[in-house]
Amino acid sequence: RLEYGIDYQTLSGKISAKIFKIKELRLEGGQTLDIARSQSFQDFTTRKHYAGTHTFRVLVNGTILAEQDFQVIAPLK
Repeated sequence: RLEYGIDYQTLSGKISAKIFKIKELRLEGGQTLDIARSQSFQDFTTRKHYAGTHTFRVLVNGTILAEQDFQVIAPLK
């Protein structure tokens, strides 16, 4: 199972984690697969975006394989 997660910064300074499923697949040893995704930072009634540190991570079978912090400078209008 291949997923990515984003820890969103909330207005109160807490973190709101969200996991997005990419796909379920089986790869043999040495086999590779190129996957590209984009993530919208448009505000919704269920999710607003705030300035601050957010974290992006890649998960395989629920295990974090890569993680990177990034900064949102200003909310999108």
